[in-house]
Amino acid sequence: MRIISSIVLFVALALTPLANQDARRPVSEQLSEELKLRFVDNQCMPKGGTGIINRNLYISVRSDKNKLTLGERRWTWTGKDASIPEVIIVFQEKVWSSNNLPNGFDLAHAIVISFEADKVRFFDFSKMLGGYYVRQKTEN
Repeated sequence: MRIISSIVLFVALALTPLANQDARRPVSEQLSEELKLRFVDNQCMPKGGTGIINRNLYISVRSDKNKLTLGERRWTWTGKDASIPEVIIVFQEKVWSSNNLPNGFDLAHAIVISFEADKVRFFDFSKMLGGYYVRQKTEN
């Protein structure tokens, strides 16, 4: 009986460091592969050349410029040529560059959009969801 108790105690003590292994790893490494792939592989399908991020934010995937429409008033923002990479942040229904953020900026309530040559990627931090749209042939 003593031998069995000693073995159980030894196994329990040996496995204790393994149980806390996740606590010592960075959060990014703790995410399951399934969660990591949701953002990377989440290809969204545009409707009529428009990618929908949410009910107040739309991306034009057929434009020759980096372009989006936002807010209830459907305000249009136009950036650089579609061939030039550009990253913007949407916060409080306004478009911001990373070097010109407003006072009180909170990433937890922002959406980051990356305009790339062949894709437009987005991530909504308030929902912790994102994906991408493949750019389509430009409008005439």
